[in-house]
Amino acid sequence: MTEEIFSQQSPLSNLLTLIEEDFGYQVHVASEIEFYFIGGEEAKDNEILAKILLRLKEEGIVVASMQIENGHRQYEIALAVVNNVEIVCEHTNQLKEIITTVANEYGVKTSFAAKPFENQPGSGLHIHLHLENARRYNVFQKLESDNDNESPILEHCVWGLLDTLLESMVYFAPHEEDYKRYTAQANEDVPEEAPLRRYNNAPVKVSWGSNNRTVAIRIPSSSHRPEERHLEHRVSSPDADIYGVMTAILGGIYHGLKQQMQPSEKIHGNAFDDQYERPLLPTSLSEAKKLADSGKVIKTYMQK
Repeated sequence: MTEEIFSQQSPLSNLLTLIEEDFGYQVHVASEIEFYFIGGEEAKDNEILAKILLRLKEEGIVVASMQIENGHRQYEIALAVVNNVEIVCEHTNQLKEIITTVANEYGVKTSFAAKPFENQPGSGLHIHLHLENARRYNVFQKLESDNDNESPILEHCVWGLLDTLLESMVYFAPHEEDYKRYTAQANEDVPEEAPLRRYNNAPVKVSWGSNNRTVAIRIPSSSHRPEERHLEHRVSSPDADIYGVMTAILGGIYHGLKQQMQPSEKIHGNAFDDQYERPLLPTSLSEAKKLADSGKVIKTYMQK
């Protein structure tokens, strides 16, 4: 491939090309998005959701799951894993449009804000990702020889994502209001006996762990289906530009594959706890912009 052809591609396409040509990997990815319904008849929510699923099916968009989330009238829809990042971006935007359009037909508004209610859990845009080689083998899959460790390739990718996380925050959380979600403060309107609902299940530190929803990069359990081992990037806001999110994530992945470094130890407890001395995520957009400006990796991948 010539430099001239490479420069004609989008930053996202450039990174997909680099990952495949330099390492022989294809990116398999899915998105899941959380949102709130506001106003209208709450009793109609199930009908609205059913109609959303029907519209998605008509558009050829495959849904992996839909579920009630922890906030009042908060829901989540997850798309199926595919090996076409651009299609996932396109379908994520279509998903948001369909949710909004169908809800409006019932007089219900939709919020994709990261923290629309002060004392309700925040909403996120989570990205699930793994890499496959030319033999269609998931290189994130654990081997018996790995013992308690992850596969080396997965660990390299995690390191890259953590190393570039702070300079990527402007893409994951592009609005000032988004930063209200990154807090360990409890949602006081939610009773203590419902701990999952009392917190935002959003990261506050540069961190990773296994089946741990307080970290930035989570490795879901795959003991029953080891071939589905993947990472879950839990940082982004639902109102972020999905193309910018994916480009920043792939930039971190490529950075990790190139440098082949090992990440810090997994966090097994509550990552909010002060005992885990990890860098804090920015608390404002202005702080995130300064981190992006001083960053040395991601901004180079964002340019054509």
